[in-house]
Amino acid sequence: MFNLEPWITVTLGMLLAVVYTTIGGFRGVVWADFFQYTIAMAGSVAAAVSAVNLPEVGGLEALVNNPEIADKINLLPDFSNTSVLVTMLIIPIAVQWWAVWYPGSEPGGGGYMCQKMLSAKNEKHAVGANLFFNFAHYALRPWPWIIVALASLIVFKPDSKEAMQAAENQLKSPELETYYNLMQKNFNTTEVPEDIKEKITDLHFQKQGLSSLHKAFPEANEKYLKNDAAYPMMVTKTPSGWLGLIIASLIAAYLSTIATHLNWGASYLVNDFYKRFVDKKADQKKLKKIAILCTILLAFSGGLLSLTIMDNATQAFDLLLLSGAGTGAVYLLRWFWWRINAQTEIISMAAAFIVSFIMVFCVKDGTFECAILDDHTVRLLITIAIVTVIWLITVFVTKSEDEKTLSEFYKLTMPGGPGWKHFLKQIKDENLLKENALHWQMPLQLLCIFIGIITVYSLIFAGGFFTYLKFLPACIFLFIGILGAIALFKLSSKLKLT
Repeated sequence: MFNLEPWITVTLGMLLAVVYTTIGGFRGVVWADFFQYTIAMAGSVAAAVSAVNLPEVGGLEALVNNPEIADKINLLPDFSNTSVLVTMLIIPIAVQWWAVWYPGSEPGGGGYMCQKMLSAKNEKHAVGANLFFNFAHYALRPWPWIIVALASLIVFKPDSKEAMQAAENQLKSPELETYYNLMQKNFNTTEVPEDIKEKITDLHFQKQGLSSLHKAFPEANEKYLKNDAAYPMMVTKTPSGWLGLIIASLIAAYLSTIATHLNWGASYLVNDFYKRFVDKKADQKKLKKIAILCTILLAFSGGLLSLTIMDNATQAFDLLLLSGAGTGAVYLLRWFWWRINAQTEIISMAAAFIVSFIMVFCVKDGTFECAILDDHTVRLLITIAIVTVIWLITVFVTKSEDEKTLSEFYKLTMPGGPGWKHFLKQIKDENLLKENALHWQMPLQLLCIFIGIITVYSLIFAGGFFTYLKFLPACIFLFIGILGAIALFKLSSKLKLT
């Protein structure tokens, strides 16, 4: 959008994030997140308004009635397709929700959400903040993005499957294949005649369905001109005043995410590694200096990774999703089973990262493609299986936490349930056994979870139906969401929260 070199863009962004993260600490991140979320939402709404008012789109009503996107606006997929049924419904319900950790969607909690929950005034505020986060993150934030995405399918119409296949066949022809192989290594190679280079470039983007994007932005770097470039390309079509706000919103969203991860990562390195294993007597002044150093190193490592290995947002998303595959069960069970220890968590995280890195960067796309499951889903299931076997072995090979640590953890969290009975009987602490029975609120907690899910999903569907101008179902789901929220607040008041 600014015609800057990638390394300049990443360096400037990282420097800005590092400066205010190190100066402001977590308090600075929280305040910055508050303002940046507001700016990001305003910018995304502005982008959506601008997108639907483009002459090619013709307004929101014309957009949702456009035959080009008729099959894209169904809130539920076609479950008559076995592959879609398994991938989009069965696996998420049967496996993904408990097995996969993802920032903001963490079975049993995780550092990403815990750093915000622990900063709340009390448990009630933390629960309320989590509920608001789920509403804002899932039900509110995506719809302006979706509107821009739908509009981009009209403005930058993708090539048909027939055209994509024709381009692929041409690139495999004897007269072009050798030249194409050279250009895939370096599009700026001087070994290919200019007229052939131009033809191959056009066919290369047609093969990916991106001819329209390429024609609109012929000077764009071919390494980054992929499907995920449609959003910034749409943004460039907005009027100057709106353009400034939208660009500010993108920068705000970027800085908010980076700052959160830098602070979170530095807290792990300082509190869980340096203070525990390197310098147990370090004072706060020294720990702060180490935290600043860790923040800088994390920013440098992230920037280097994005510039040297990452080609598109999909790779980053795949790595992020797969790096949490299999760890979700550990984070969930640690609250219900006394046998889960720190070594299990650490090894599961390390195993997931190593396996996911191999899956994303060392295994070719399409390797695991099959009739029922797509390549990505199979990678996910393989990663979950490998990591699960590794952490289960770790649980039974390593020693449990010592009795004192487990007792303190129990008194602090009051987990209750059958997973702790063996430990409580083992230490023969009658007071804890009584407290176990007293604080057993799992049925009520599970009911609150179920109602919370219904509430958030109802509000997601309400937002979607309002976006697609289907007001009757929108009002029905909004009513269900409001009822769910009221019921949730009434039931949660019965929970023993401080």
